[in-house]
Amino acid sequence: MNADAHGHIELYGYSAPGYYSHLYVYVSSDYQNWDLVASKTITTTSPYWIDCGTSGNFIYIYILVYDSGFSALLYVDSVRVTP
Repeated sequence: MNADAHGHIELYGYSAPGYYSHLYVYVSSDYQNWDLVASKTITTTSPYWIDCGTSGNFIYIYILVYDSGFSALLYVDSVRVTP
């Protein structure tokens, strides 16, 4: 992000067929301290706005897709933050 942001975070994307994509979304205002905003499993195979919750002021967004025993493959096209 090029400026402070705050509000509702959404990712536009989907999981590949047959995958259980474990999504974690973190935010930070200083690149050292990270707050978890979302933790969910994405199985939908058609693109949609993935609700990642709301956060106070932040500059950085960290999107992590984790393989916790099930294969993970998540496609993300864009991120939006609405106040």
